[in-house]
Amino acid sequence: MLWGSQTGNAEDLATTSVATLTARGIPARAVSMVDMSVADLAAVRRLLVVTSTFGDGGPPDNAADLWDQLSGDDVPGLDGLDYAVFAIGDPSYDDFCGHGRGIDTRLGALGATALLPRVDCEPDYAEPAAAWLEQVIAILGTSTEPAEVAAPPAMRRLFTRANPVRAGLVTNTLLSGAGSAKEVRQFGFDLSHAGVAYEAGDSLGIVASNSSAVVAEWIDATRLAPRTVVELEGEERFLADALETDLDITKISSDFLAFVAERNSDSRLATLLRRENKAKLEQYLWSMQAVDVLREFPVAADAQEWVSVLKRLQPRQYSISSSPKTSPHEVQLTVSVVRFETEAGARRGGVCSTFLTDGDPDALAPVFLQRSSHFRPPADSDTPMIMVGPGTGIAPFRGFLHDRRADGHRGRNWLFFGEQHEATDFYYRDELEGMRADGFLTRLDVAFSRDQRQKIYVQDRMLEHGLELWRWLQDGAHFYVCGDASRMAQDVDDTLTTIARRHGGLSEEAALDFKKSLVAQKRYVRDVY
Repeated sequence: MLWGSQTGNAEDLATTSVATLTARGIPARAVSMVDMSVADLAAVRRLLVVTSTFGDGGPPDNAADLWDQLSGDDVPGLDGLDYAVFAIGDPSYDDFCGHGRGIDTRLGALGATALLPRVDCEPDYAEPAAAWLEQVIAILGTSTEPAEVAAPPAMRRLFTRANPVRAGLVTNTLLSGAGSAKEVRQFGFDLSHAGVAYEAGDSLGIVASNSSAVVAEWIDATRLAPRTVVELEGEERFLADALETDLDITKISSDFLAFVAERNSDSRLATLLRRENKAKLEQYLWSMQAVDVLREFPVAADAQEWVSVLKRLQPRQYSISSSPKTSPHEVQLTVSVVRFETEAGARRGGVCSTFLTDGDPDALAPVFLQRSSHFRPPADSDTPMIMVGPGTGIAPFRGFLHDRRADGHRGRNWLFFGEQHEATDFYYRDELEGMRADGFLTRLDVAFSRDQRQKIYVQDRMLEHGLELWRWLQDGAHFYVCGDASRMAQDVDDTLTTIARRHGGLSEEAALDFKKSLVAQKRYVRDVY
């Protein structure tokens, strides 16, 4: 049972699946993708794959090396391998379950035989996974039940994506200062009456709704009646209600653009959608939401057609920035509120960040916990901890520090924090400088990119203190990164390689192997998005 996991969901599923298989008389073992090479894979005869997708189609951190090997030109044939793939992904990405699909396609291309069709599943995977495993057991020939008998429905546990709890928003504090280019807020939800708990390093999911103003604008642009009855997942709904709570009417997906282009003959859109004009299309759409496209390129479609093409509105997840050891009844978040204007002057905002900031302060919001089994502060009191968290990436590390202090841990703590301006964007400054002053935060290195002519980022501070950082790693430090995946996380990863080469005397290949060993030991862990 080969697993690829970023947050721990796929690993947990692989572990429980192995227990089920073993109990049903099928010897099985769970193996992380970081511990499997292509040469090892060639010796396997029956393979089950459970993997998540990181970002828009990429492999999780522990799966990156195996995927690189599988994608190479000199991969051995896998003619004797029978396999099945269960893929978990976020449907808000265009390349939904991209890594699972890639694994499935590549294994087939190398001659392996699929035991059954791949299953692509959203994060609420318990019931589909149980049914998939029953199919696998039946195919392997040791089940005492017929293949068509479905597994009993999994319990819908409380405080999960499938069964959120309602919590009141009791904290809404502006963290950024006057004149900042950003609006960053601390939100806190009251869990005291919910009877649920969380851990430092977990994420909180928010089941947000579209604002009534956005819904009204969409209905106006499509010229549909709000009380039109539509069918959505086997239920009849009024269109306006479905648009508010179930359909993503802000995201401009590839399916949405194709739908509009089929029904609007404007040559400008057809030109933008040509493959060679991808960069121009991204630039054109940069400050737009779906309704802005409809204003520019009107189409005639009935309500049910829109239901079929619009993606489902997905919960938003945010890293928790508190510790239950100091804040057991209030779970806190650090959120950058998204607001912008289109070129036409229309005001737009992020669905969830404005839902929290501008919504009814007395309303109860559905929230759920996304556990992060490996993104935790070190369990050992003496283990050093290095945290790289620019911007709102500071969120989990505030929780980590509160957690370690509450437990009386003696290990050294080092935080790299960065933002645009020290005067307006130094979130939790008093807390962090207080921890540094009393010695609990051993090192605090900051990088404010716009406070001098030459921009300085957290990776620059890492290089400045590369020798000391290398020494900490040699002393067993855990290395954590949280924040932007598209640029910062890659720059930090490259910088870590440079430090290993420069101060560890390693070759490029040895430095990469060193990083892989940190990932395998769960000493290099990322919460990036």
